[in-house]
Amino acid sequence: MINPITVMKMLNERHQFIQNHPDFYPFLKENFGEGIEPGTLIEVTVKHPGEEQERKVTMEVQGTERAFFKAAQEILG
Repeated sequence: MINPITVMKMLNERHQFIQNHPDFYPFLKENFGEGIEPGTLIEVTVKHPGEEQERKVTMEVQGTERAFFKAAQEILG
């Protein structure tokens, strides 16, 4: 279950995040705004400052994860 206090904190911080990363929020809205279908592949790459190596993970969305992505969609609003 999502903690309502955590959601409120995220909503308060959302504005600053959008200002700091103006291209990222529209990307999320475009790709996740209508929901995510099972079979969708999501890949995340992280490269820390001063490190050569990137860390990457790829996941395939499962049908059982619809509720999770729906909740995330509502938080991102």
